[in-house]
Amino acid sequence: MIDDRRGRQSGTLEGTCCFAQEKGSLLCSETGVLTLGGHSGPAHRAYRYFIDATSQVRIEHADGAPFVTLDFLNGVAEAHHICSDDTYNGVITILGDDHWTQHWTVIGPAKDHTLVSTLRRS
Repeated sequence: MIDDRRGRQSGTLEGTCCFAQEKGSLLCSETGVLTLGGHSGPAHRAYRYFIDATSQVRIEHADGAPFVTLDFLNGVAEAHHICSDDTYNGVITILGDDHWTQHWTVIGPAKDHTLVSTLRRS
């Protein structure tokens, strides 16, 4: 679910998220169809997940730029990320081995929206 307050529109992204081992990390590729306001079209994003022996997960954009580090010790991780002048604050909740949710609030000069995602293994 996407709630774009600045653009006064809402939308969805329906798709898949695939993980593959690569270069000591997990490559996460998200592909789908983004519907926002009157727009509907393909969307793609990729990240690298680096998981250590503790509860830490470091996530980078596919190009190696840092994104967030998450601590899942209690099954819930909070994230904070600055992108240009916009601030992303997120809460990721592990609901089981095959299921988690993400809730992001993005505020700044370019964005004012909320993103809520549910991911389930098929």
